[in-house]
Amino acid sequence: MKRLVVVVLLVALVLVGSALVWPADGVDLAQFARITASDTRNTFLGLWPRETDDGPFTVRDGQPETSWKVPRTGSPNLEVDFAPLLSRSPAVQTLVAHWSRPPAYVLVEALDYCGGAAVASASWDDPTEPFVFSEPVVGNCIRLTVDDPDGADLMELSVHAASSGQTPGLDDVLLSEADPGIQIDWTPNEAAMFVRIDFLPSLDASPSADTFIETVPAGRSWIGPAPALDDWVIGVTPLGADGVLGDTAVLVPPDSPSSMVWPLMGTIEGFYGTMWSDQERRKMILMLARLGLGSYLYAPKWDPLHREEWRTPYGDWEVSRFGALSCLGELVGVRMVFGLSPAYDMVVDDPGERQILLDKLEPLVDVGFRDFEIGFDDIEFSLEDEVDGLMGAKHVDLANWLKARLEEMAGGSVTIWFMPTPYSTDRQYNYFEHGTEYVDQLIDLHPDTLVLWNGPDTFSRSMSASDMADITARAGRRPVIWENMHCNDAGDAFIAKFYLAPLMDRAPDLVDAVAGFMTNPLIPGAADRLVYGSYAQYFDDPYSYDPGLVMPEAVALETADLIDRDLALWWSQSYWGLAITGPEGFSVTHNLPLDEAAGVLEESLASNDLAKIANAAAGLLAAAARMSSAWNDLHHSGFEPDLVDDLWFPAERLVDDGDAVLILLDWLGERLSGGDGAEALARADDAILDALLHDRYETSLLRPYLLRTRLARSQPGPMGFARPVIADFTPGELIAGQEWCCDVGANGNVGVFGLREALVDASMICWTPPHSGTYQVIITATTETGWAWDKRTLLVRNPDPADDDDSTPDEDADEADDGGCGC
Repeated sequence: MKRLVVVVLLVALVLVGSALVWPADGVDLAQFARITASDTRNTFLGLWPRETDDGPFTVRDGQPETSWKVPRTGSPNLEVDFAPLLSRSPAVQTLVAHWSRPPAYVLVEALDYCGGAAVASASWDDPTEPFVFSEPVVGNCIRLTVDDPDGADLMELSVHAASSGQTPGLDDVLLSEADPGIQIDWTPNEAAMFVRIDFLPSLDASPSADTFIETVPAGRSWIGPAPALDDWVIGVTPLGADGVLGDTAVLVPPDSPSSMVWPLMGTIEGFYGTMWSDQERRKMILMLARLGLGSYLYAPKWDPLHREEWRTPYGDWEVSRFGALSCLGELVGVRMVFGLSPAYDMVVDDPGERQILLDKLEPLVDVGFRDFEIGFDDIEFSLEDEVDGLMGAKHVDLANWLKARLEEMAGGSVTIWFMPTPYSTDRQYNYFEHGTEYVDQLIDLHPDTLVLWNGPDTFSRSMSASDMADITARAGRRPVIWENMHCNDAGDAFIAKFYLAPLMDRAPDLVDAVAGFMTNPLIPGAADRLVYGSYAQYFDDPYSYDPGLVMPEAVALETADLIDRDLALWWSQSYWGLAITGPEGFSVTHNLPLDEAAGVLEESLASNDLAKIANAAAGLLAAAARMSSAWNDLHHSGFEPDLVDDLWFPAERLVDDGDAVLILLDWLGERLSGGDGAEALARADDAILDALLHDRYETSLLRPYLLRTRLARSQPGPMGFARPVIADFTPGELIAGQEWCCDVGANGNVGVFGLREALVDASMICWTPPHSGTYQVIITATTETGWAWDKRTLLVRNPDPADDDDSTPDEDADEADDGGCGC
């Protein structure tokens, strides 16, 4: 990311008191870990788990209706790995869990690293009560093993550290400009495990719930938006793992903006499906603020109080959560819009019904909301009334009445966002017989009311200014687009939709033809942050916008270094699709690297030239090996935990398809060497079938199967294929932060996948493990006459004070030259 370093204004150190402790039980360490499980119970017809509801990582999303669905038999386990994100191993003391039905027995183990030996273990005899280690346990991994679960589901899990007795502190707190936003760097002391960011109204103000922005691990920088309120400053406070706060450094941001660039552009949480967690919402608000996208509309169809139970008021706890989001939006310059869909069964002209609606919204006004969306969409199946001019007039009258009453309540201006029942040109003219009569009533809405509109269709294949002419004329205002390009709630249960391509097929003249542009995105909220930068680039310069070039800059917003950016870009290319791509009525996602490499190999077979085939196979081998390493690369990346969680289930398809392609390449090699390859082909068929039966996600529809079919149809014969030999080496002991070198003994070009920043020189691989844990590595070797691959598991432990650090680089090199694989 391009950065412009500016003069740092470290104005003051405000003492908030090292005795102050994080609320409740302290920092929940599980929020900063990788959470994985040995298995998850299949809940959809016994075929597969639902990624948003059943994944092991849902135990930290704050939503009790989601949970890790523990397999009913055996001894499944769940692991909490701190190594990828925390700079030091925490001293774990307490675990708190909430179960739908508690198991009879849980074994709790603390490990030096995930994959290593336990350093402490104990029985959790009553899982309904907190578990407390008799002594704090220092380790990077916590493992829960559930014996004979019999339907036990883990809804929430939190992990807390013991009191350290030390005061966290920060040195060299520096502020610079990022592009976009700002960046804050620091040097933590030994006691600082986290850093809390607040936006404060004055230099002498202390952090509070109303000023809180975000907490990040102390080993990382913070990149985010500047305060949107004039004269506000930034508080940077170190935290210990036990929640103890240190002294707050106060920074004055450069040129804090007072308004957003595109105030009516942003996101809509408006899909059918599992709602976002508050963490996803907060991070999306911060992303929108960095990009200058100024609105967030809360309207999830699966919030029962939003739609079916609209008469039921929100409780105090729920209102306080919404208030916290509204407060965050105000601090960073994102307007929060609160949506309701009462017309599901509302008698809209009944005074009593109207008063119920007004009473429900009053607490939201009290906590700061000044924008409200009233949705009349998708109500035709619940009403007997005709969708016509009469219905439109009633809806318009309700919206105007509501605006007037809410403004009386708020003592100031309130904006209504109006979603009509015919919300697209297709629904207006083709779906409803009298849809145009309804739309003609929109002219009577208050002039300040915003009309939401899908465009030509619910999922509009293309959109331009000309498509807005009719609705603009009839409604007497330019519409705000409700964009469904990235929305995946229309995916059925058998083929999951996952879209990581950028905004496409929106004409440059559309920007000036609409009042705003709001996108209804993916159900996995963190994955959306990979693509939102493309919207900002389109709005910024629509006439130069090129979807083929925008993703490197877009993913840079969510990644901290070049390796993570490359990984995020690869993910976008592996799920390159949108709800508007593919044949009419059926969206298609492409795995661009796989499609390209497989196509080159298929074409090469017609040449009967082994060198050409081997060169093509080398490209496909690399593509498949990277796919097979998808889980490993995610786990050990610097991605935010919620982003890894969102990508974890789609990665299963990448891994399984990658394994299938690797086996197909084994078969092809056997055929080119004169064998029949029957065993390899059978194994490839099993892998392809397993992926089809157990993975909902498609990256390129049936691509491994089509590759298998085309390779088998080609019936390649002997061409002198010679498989390179990869040595059957013993890895030796690997230690985090210490270089490890290994001669894999292969001739030709050697590649390695799964080891972050590994270097290859001839057959020598050298790698410095960034942190402890279990790594799955694939080694490849290619020549002009053949190819080979080998999958290995490497265990990396934490450094120990007794480790010998006296060896010199020359000594290490000599050991590597002797062919050893340990340092």
